[in-house]
Amino acid sequence: MESSVDLGFLEPCEEWLLANKFFRSKVGGKPAWLELKKLPAAKDLLCGVCGEPCVFLCQILRYDRKGDPLWLSPVVPESIPACDQCGGPRKFEFQIMPQLLNSLKNENIDWGTLAIYTCEQSCDPADRGYVREFVYKQDVVNTEPQAPPPEIGHE
Repeated sequence: MESSVDLGFLEPCEEWLLANKFFRSKVGGKPAWLELKKLPAAKDLLCGVCGEPCVFLCQILRYDRKGDPLWLSPVVPESIPACDQCGGPRKFEFQIMPQLLNSLKNENIDWGTLAIYTCEQSCDPADRGYVREFVYKQDVVNTEPQAPPPEIGHE
């Protein structure tokens, strides 16, 4: 038995309604630009009132290479370790948002956001299939700055 899911809509709607600026059946998160050819520019994803990046309620992965993570609190990593391969700096590449937890259905894990930092030079692995990256886990309950957690990566 095959089923489909339309996240973010109360009821199915016709395709032309996705282009409607009022999004009659939109509950949250599902962007109207479902065609990769028509993705909005980065400036179009900023809040018209405060200028901050918009956050989509169903967003699981947020990619912004060499940009900045969206933090839940002012508690951020004090430093990001250098690349193990070349010794160069690592830069923010993407983050995994807490909305993924709803899909995992495991109450034993929790995070506010997972920020992934990769080598600025995009090092090629010398003799392995992967290069170790750095993940910073920001918890929702953080109240004081912490030292960076241990690195997570593939050997």
